[in-house]
Amino acid sequence: PSSAQAPAGQEAPAQGQPAAAAADASAKITAAPDLIAAATQAASQALGWTSPEAALANALAPPAPPAGTKKPPRNRAAKKGPAPLPTAVALKLPPAPPYHGPKMQLRAEIDRGEVVLARPKLDKDGHKKWKPPVADRPTLTLYARNGDKEVALSRWPTTIGGWKAIEKSDGTMALKYKESVTGDALWPEILATPTWHPAPGMPTRKLLIKRGDTWEPKTEIIGPGYRAAYGLIAIVHHQIMERNERGEPQLMDFRIRTHGTPAYRSVKRGESNGCHRLHNYLALRLTAFLVKHRENVREGLVPEDYVRNLEYKGQKVALESETKGYRFKLTPPVPVTVLDGDVKGDAKAVKRSVPLTALP
Repeated sequence: PSSAQAPAGQEAPAQGQPAAAAADASAKITAAPDLIAAATQAASQALGWTSPEAALANALAPPAPPAGTKKPPRNRAAKKGPAPLPTAVALKLPPAPPYHGPKMQLRAEIDRGEVVLARPKLDKDGHKKWKPPVADRPTLTLYARNGDKEVALSRWPTTIGGWKAIEKSDGTMALKYKESVTGDALWPEILATPTWHPAPGMPTRKLLIKRGDTWEPKTEIIGPGYRAAYGLIAIVHHQIMERNERGEPQLMDFRIRTHGTPAYRSVKRGESNGCHRLHNYLALRLTAFLVKHRENVREGLVPEDYVRNLEYKGQKVALESETKGYRFKLTPPVPVTVLDGDVKGDAKAVKRSVPLTALP
């Protein structure tokens, strides 16, 4: 497969076609069994920890005297204390299900939920009015193939695009609708400790921090780091545009990522610039699972020479990055489908921006 990145300013396709894999999937999907609960139950039974009293009695049992020593007289019994932990414990745990192993057939599905296209209203101060979040929020589900059926391993809240502030070429501000691309795509790579490149139009003020009389780059949002816009981990999306005469998919990178975020409230209430955010710890769990259960190549830190020059209130500032992140290349990539969701409103509403008179 070949891939290319969308030129700066090029819009992603507005609406995609639902994937064939998801067309009749609901009738063939089951929930994954709770393997942790089953293993915990088996271990507690084997260790005799069947009740709080049994566990307490086991933990406070008198320690056994060392080999070759005499037992103390009854009137000088050893005080009860924490029992020494065994150096090794062997337990027979329930076998893993047949679909679970080092090489699993996985795919992801992102349901955009309720998608409201209505143009936002502004308050008297020129800011976007607050509106309650939609009831049907977007979700990300990971599936494993089990014969002719699929097992849903996890289902977590995520984000889709919406109306976001941009800075136009003439310096004025506006709200523009940032679309989450729908249809079939691939997860070809994972970037640990990723760095974030602000999209064209990102308000300059949001990229800077004032220290004394000087404006400096807000390096914490660029990354790498826990508070970076991409969080601790990012999965690259390559959109499947078409297939060539050999049946190979032609791919396009529209800068969409599934990634972590420190902005936890935004996952349940907010909108993104088109990416699919996860809580940082969930993004780490997801990618660790992918690396453990899919063939991958560790390519290490990917060098780059990224510089973006900014000018704000007469001062010039440069955003810089020397690495993209630590790359894990998934071989083969994991299929991912973004469903259209329940779209409400006229698609023409998002074609034009909404002028702003105040910085959001």
